[in-house]
Amino acid sequence: MMGHPALENLRRDYYQWLMAHKRSEQPNLKAGLPTKAAWLVLTREELLANTELVEHITMTLIMGELYERVCRDLFEKIRNPQRALECYCKVNAFMKVVELARLAFPVEVVRLEEAWGDYLVQQKQLDAAINHYIEARCSIKAIEAALGARQWKKAIYILDLQDRNTASKYYPRVAQHYASLQEYEVRRSPVSAALKQCSAEQ
Repeated sequence: MMGHPALENLRRDYYQWLMAHKRSEQPNLKAGLPTKAAWLVLTREELLANTELVEHITMTLIMGELYERVCRDLFEKIRNPQRALECYCKVNAFMKVVELARLAFPVEVVRLEEAWGDYLVQQKQLDAAINHYIEARCSIKAIEAALGARQWKKAIYILDLQDRNTASKYYPRVAQHYASLQEYEVRRSPVSAALKQCSAEQ
């Protein structure tokens, strides 16, 4: 078939036949054009009703990391925010995940903020993880991230909001940092007490 003089005519006829039968999304997928296929499906209600086709297109988009606007629009069109959420979670698109959850699944926001923080820690972005842990009310993780990122003032701020038993485990680490800089005048009584102990030991 490769050297056939009528190859282009055959291809054109086949494509026209597919269009006439409203099945042009299939060659788009096979040709590696999932975005085009998705936009085509979005314009046709009868194709949107084909659950298997929509699932195939979205999974192709996800695998190709072409998930942003197309996936969102596709799932919004078929009114399936749960699948949109799963789609974004699979590719760690946490900004989109939380944005969607605030609208459709508000009770999930706290859990997703924690997952976002965990992902950022895995990516060695400890500083960025702190606020997500605070939003998720994961104080210990927020403290650990702040200490790991050497954000001492943030660490102190979070520690000041904790009960004494929780905070007392971390103040010596903060105090050791300030002692290494020979900054013994920190205006926080628990840190000051830990600093006095550090200076007495030196």
